[in-house]
Amino acid sequence: MTKNGVYIDDLSDWGINLGNNRHSDFPKAVQVQYEVLMNPGKFKQLAEPIPIKDAQGEQIKIGGYQAHTI
Repeated sequence: MTKNGVYIDDLSDWGINLGNNRHSDFPKAVQVQYEVLMNPGKFKQLAEPIPIKDAQGEQIKIGGYQAHTI
């Protein structure tokens, strides 16, 4: 929720409200994505992101960017 009380999912093309409908041709793991906003300096990376791959083993791209699970 933002400071003004608007849920990102209401606006995001990949959010829970729109992702399944607009991207039904993508794997379920990719249809809905979550966004987390953090203050600078508060994030600590513990592991490398895991590539999301399709049934053929190719890494999935969304908007030209490689998709990862973090």
